[in-house]
This record gives sequence, structure tokens and C-alpha cells, in this order.
Amino acid sequence: MTEMLQALAEVQRLRRRKFWPALAAGVAIAGLGLVGAWQFRSSTAETAPAETVQAPNCPDLVPFLGTWELVTAVLWSEQARFLNARGYYGLEVTASGDCTPVVVVRKHGDTGKPGYSKIYQDRAPATLTRAPAGTPGLAFEVWLGPNKVLDGSASARRGEWHYRFLLEGGETSVRGDWEFVNDKTGGPAMRGVLGGGRDAVADDLPTTTGAASCPSQCRIRCADPAATRACVETACPKPGPLAACREVPSGFVAPTAAVQAAQAGPVAPTPASDNCVRLARLLPGRWRVQKRSERAGTIRQDTFMLELQSVGCELTGIVRREDGVGSAHAVSGVVDTSGVWRLNRKKAPDEPIWALVGWDPAFGAADRGAAGLIAQKIL
Repeated sequence: MTEMLQALAEVQRLRRRKFWPALAAGVAIAGLGLVGAWQFRSSTAETAPAETVQAPNCPDLVPFLGTWELVTAVLWSEQARFLNARGYYGLEVTASGDCTPVVVVRKHGDTGKPGYSKIYQDRAPATLTRAPAGTPGLAFEVWLGPNKVLDGSASARRGEWHYRFLLEGGETSVRGDWEFVNDKTGGPAMRGVLGGGRDAVADDLPTTTGAASCPSQCRIRCADPAATRACVETACPKPGPLAACREVPSGFVAPTAAVQAAQAGPVAPTPASDNCVRLARLLPGRWRVQKRSERAGTIRQDTFMLELQSVGCELTGIVRREDGVGSAHAVSGVVDTSGVWRLNRKKAPDEPIWALVGWDPAFGAADRGAAGLIAQKIL
């Protein structure tokens, strides 16, 4: 059951083994196709030859071998402007002599720029996984660089796009999820879902995290691998749409924008922008907010229930402890143009605020940046 959640660690282990020399000799990997109506432009970089293996010799890989076209959707981001943005990729899957999956990933467009002038690409080993329901999967981690040489000589460089992917299904279509890593903090910068096909991709991806598969919900909502593993093992074997994450982990790093906002404190409402209005419309509802704080060596975990409403870019709501201790209190706040949302107690506006980014989940900071917050929308 934990195979899927350990897959990315295995991918990193394979990279440390200097996997590339095992890929010598064989046939060159061909250029990939286009997604939807976007024309694929062949990279100027040479693709390294690889020893390919006939499908019968690697039966578990059969559903994934060959070329794919993928589309991704952003369901969480540090910045509101990426809400539901799309990315367009080509993927080729082959097998090495020991049946280790090998992938070539080429990103050739996104919502803002459907056709890049250069192809962002990488070649990497992958790991076969299996979901709790038995669905086969393929996990891999890549650093995409512009027209990057694919012979394994180019290690990950500063400025390259660091992605993690997990595909499920195979044969004629795949589904799954992905993460774009903020290499400055090691935390996520974006997360979302993906879909793929052999020839064309139907862009029918979920528009909310709650509509994704249970394992994808866990990987999008949870802050670290241990929390994700616990979420999948406890939530996904059971019927129901909600996958819940556990308490804020000890190594949690809040997004930089949220920490800075928590340190700065309350701000006055600003004129409404498209970005803040789009995000604020997604926030009304009921949230479970988990807070981790540490003072004088004592760690404290608290869980709150937040009822939230919005008008334009302004927020109002009620906060109470989940355990019922103490009384509820009213909060108000704003969403700024970048998508950071701030909440402060109405009757104590000088108290430290909550500052969060995202729309489900939301990750953030409190106590002037000293405490971490994870918020999950439950209704």
C-alpha cells in the first residue's frame, strides 16, 4: 500500500546511482507529439541512445511503454494567477536492460504561452508503483532545462524546473498528479492533477482538489511524505470524497509569501483585482485549520474550525477550536493581488494574524511567522 508513496524516494536513489551509464547503446528516443492543437517543435538537443527491451520481458511496464501527451492543471499554488493554469507535455517511456522504466519529459507550452521557443526537457529513471486499489502507476522526478542534453551528462542546475509526477492507469490513458518544487525552500510551489492519452488529451481534469482521486487529494493536501502516507492508508480504502491530512509536521516550511505577510500584520483592503476576486470566490465554506507552534521547547498542535465568507476581495468569518474549548470569535481579512489571504480577530486587530496562500489546501503562517498553518476545506 505504501509503494506509491515511497516511489519518489526510489527515483532519487536511482539518480544517486548514476543511472545513466546503464543506458548506453540501442535506439534513439524520437521526438514527441503535441497536446491538443499545439504544435510540437523538435528539440535541437540530441537524445541519448538507450538499450530498449521488448515489452514481454517487462510485463509490468507494458501499460506505460511508448509515447504520451499530457496536460496538467494547477489546483494549488503560492500565487493566485496560476489558478487552474494548464501545462502541456510530451512523454516517452522506455525500459532499460533490467526493466527499470526510463522517461523523457518535454514541456512545450502552458496557458500563458502555448508554444515555447525552446523545449524544456529531461531524461530520468522512474519507479513502478501500485495504488491501494491495485491500479499500476509510474513515478518520476525531473529537472527540465531549455533544450537540455539528454545523455545524462547535465546534472540538475539552478534555474531548471523541478517537477515530480505520478501517473496511474496506462494502456490508452493515464491520470495522476504532479508537483512543482520551490528549490529555495524545498517545499511545493504548485500542485495539481494531470491527464494523458496516446494521441490527444481531453481536458476534463478536476477543477477542485475535492474532485480528484483520493490518493491525489492526499498528495496535494498533505505537507510531507509521512502525512501523505497516513492520509492514503487511512482515508483512501474507505468510501467518501474527503481525504484528510494529519497535524502540521515538524519539518513544515510555510510559503515565503505567507511568512512575510504574517510578520507584516494586517493590511487595509486594496482595490479589487481579477486575481484576488477569483481566489476569494473559492474560499467561502467550512475549513479545518491545523496550527503548530513551539515556545520554550514546547510543541503545541491546535485544530480550529473556520466558517468563511467573501465579498469582493474582503473576508469575514467565525473561528472556534475543534475541541470546543473557549468561545468562538469573529475574524475579518482581505485577499491581496498575489493571492495571500490574511485573517485577524475583529475585537483584537493588533493580535498576530493568520496568513495563508492557496485555495484548498491553504498553507500559511501565524504568530508573526513563528507558527505553521495547514487549512483544508471540508464543505
